[in-house]
Amino acid sequence: MTDKTRCFLIQHGPEQERREFLPNTLCDFDNRMRHFSSKWYEKIHPNGEKFVRYWLLYSNKKDSLFCFCCLLFSTTKTNNFSEILKGFCDWKKLNPRTPEHKNSNEHQRCHSDWKNLEKNLKEGKTLDSDLQRVINGEMKKWRDILKVIVDAILFCAKNNLALRGSTGVIGEQNSGIFLNLIELISHYYPLVAEHVASVKAKKTTTSYFSPRIQNELIELPGQKVRNEILSNVREAKYYSVLFDCTPDASHKEQMTQKIRYVHITEETCTIEESFVDFIESHEKTGKGLAAEITEKLEKDGLSISDCRGQGYNNGANMSGKYNGVQAHIHSLNEFARFVPCAAHTLNLVGVHAAEVSLLMITFFGKVQAIFNFFSSSTLR
Repeated sequence: MTDKTRCFLIQHGPEQERREFLPNTLCDFDNRMRHFSSKWYEKIHPNGEKFVRYWLLYSNKKDSLFCFCCLLFSTTKTNNFSEILKGFCDWKKLNPRTPEHKNSNEHQRCHSDWKNLEKNLKEGKTLDSDLQRVINGEMKKWRDILKVIVDAILFCAKNNLALRGSTGVIGEQNSGIFLNLIELISHYYPLVAEHVASVKAKKTTTSYFSPRIQNELIELPGQKVRNEILSNVREAKYYSVLFDCTPDASHKEQMTQKIRYVHITEETCTIEESFVDFIESHEKTGKGLAAEITEKLEKDGLSISDCRGQGYNNGANMSGKYNGVQAHIHSLNEFARFVPCAAHTLNLVGVHAAEVSLLMITFFGKVQAIFNFFSSSTLR
């Protein structure tokens, strides 16, 4: 029995069944029908004084007697009164066994434990209550600290500020905007000041300032925003996709996913173009990239059959007529029209136009040579 259950039963209190007629039981030792009488709940002394045996309980289902306090606190189970599966049902020996149990040391101890715990529960002085108050206080403290940390992260994200610096130790130079912001808040918030002081003094190993925690707290609101965008796209039904790949600082190919759709509300109808996700790409071919794109759209709950447009750069693996991404997507959905990137197209036009003229080639060649001459040495 758990402490929580024990406390609940004590607060509820014992309930004695006091029906006038209780079921008869066939006794094995004399083959006579006997039953428990509710009169046994009370004892009348020779002087006429009446005492209630409030600890005595009768179970109609088991047709047995139990001791309330011994059920809750007894550890020896030396008699039937404290055995929850059996109980006491030898009605012929009820007279000697009931007083014997009441006067036993085990019953006296359990009765004392019952009454002490009952008193403490009423006064709110139990060990569990004190422990719960400490737990609640710690819970509130960490919730308040986490709220400040989340607000600081959201502030940086909202203003497109990088969180981390060259070191991850709060209080050190170049520790980054996030940790500097936390330190600034600590000047005006005693709880945060106490926490920062504990972290600096290494009195606690739990800071919630680590890069891992920052990433997790960024991901949570990010996922909520992502779900909201995808919900709007599903509501609009039809959409266009824009994907582009670029290597990051760790030399991993990152593919950005953007979706263009019509956002419809009760008052307005606007065209939205929303960034959705970064996808770590492991493919270079048009077929492989198309497979990653369709897999991501399926994961987002978007049907490729509802796609009405696709936009990529003019690279052969993206815009190739036969083996590019746009060709593979178009083979899955003929309504997904391909529109190349206008800026990239303009850049290619300029490059090709410059390559046709010998004069332009000579001009840009000299400009490049002059740039290389001056940039290759710090003394020039």
